[in-house]
Order: sequence, then C-alpha cells, then structure tokens
Amino acid sequence: MGVVTLLNFRTEIISAMSGRVTEAADVAKMNRWVNAGYLEVTGAIDFAELDAVFNVATVDGTVEYAGPTDAAGWRSVFDETNDLLLERVSLEQLYRRERSIKNIPDFWSRRGDTLILSPTPNAVINERLLYKKNAAILDDDADLTAISGTWDHAIYLLAMSSAHLSFSEENRATFWRNLAVAYIQSRFTEGDLISGRFVAPAPAQGQ
Repeated sequence: MGVVTLLNFRTEIISAMSGRVTEAADVAKMNRWVNAGYLEVTGAIDFAELDAVFNVATVDGTVEYAGPTDAAGWRSVFDETNDLLLERVSLEQLYRRERSIKNIPDFWSRRGDTLILSPTPNAVINERLLYKKNAAILDDDADLTAISGTWDHAIYLLAMSSAHLSFSEENRATFWRNLAVAYIQSRFTEGDLISGRFVAPAPAQGQ
C-alpha cells in the first residue's frame, strides 16, 4: 500500500506549481492528474497487489457465465473440482468446437465480461478465474494507492507532467515525464513492464 495520501499528492502539486493551482479551486483537476498517473503506472506494470480471483460455479448445460467487471485482464481458469487448468483459446476456435457435447470443460475464452467454456459443463464445477483488476481510483483525501509506496513518487511525477500539459506547457510536461520514466525504469527492467509501455517522449522542438 502507498504512503502518500491523495491530499498529500495535491499539496505537493500545489507547491511545485508555485500557486497556479489551489486547494480551494482545483481539487477535482488535481485529483484527475494524480489518478491518471496512478492508472498509467498500474496499467503498465504487473503488480501482484492487483491480482484477484473470481469464483464461478458452473451449471449443467450452460456455457456462458458472468465474469468480473473490474478486470484489466484475465490470466487463467482453474477447475478446482477436477484439479484441471483450462486452456485458453480464441473465440473463433471455441465456436468451431461441437457445442452439443457435455463434459468437463477444458477450454475457455472471453467475450467482454463473459466467460465461455467448452465443452458444455455437465455438472456443477467450481472454476477459479485468476485476473488482474483495475486499480480503484483515489477519491477521498485519505485514500492511498493499492501498490507499494515505492511508486508514489512515480505517480507524483506523472501527475506533474499532466499538470503542465493542462497549461499547454509541453516542454515542461516532457521534462516531468522523462523524470517519471527514469524513476520507473531504475526500479524495473523492461521485461517487468507490460509491452514496454513506459517510453519517454521525444524532446519538444527547441530542447
């Protein structure tokens, strides 16, 4: 869990922006900057703190089940009843399979927030869906992030980049984002990032 509260983030932003934003007038704006940084960090790095499990009890003859609505991505489906890890396939591959067969499912796919199994379950089976949940945005002044406080500084740097962008100060925004990228990459290797999302932008003209 983080150590810097949402209120603390705003206080730091107000100080760094030299009074161009205030607690009285710009709370919602600053909250957006902080949450944008928070969601960017959690969307780019695979944090174990955001791993979650969603339980599904199958019904004889039913192939589709509601899944979690707070998921950033689904990882795997495990059949606890039969001690079986299901294989993920594309929807196209799954729909090509014979739908009338009823047996213990060994394949799964996803359509939106819906879990689809194949073959059609023939009994009540306890399936455990492991997924990565979206981080809950910071809303109350005392809110802390769900991830280690190590990342509070990265969130602050990204928030400052957003702050300068809001004032059309692209050069300063790039400067703060470069600081954030350097900070993040000093703590994780490229392999730890999801699709290498943290890449510093090219310097603006004149830099």
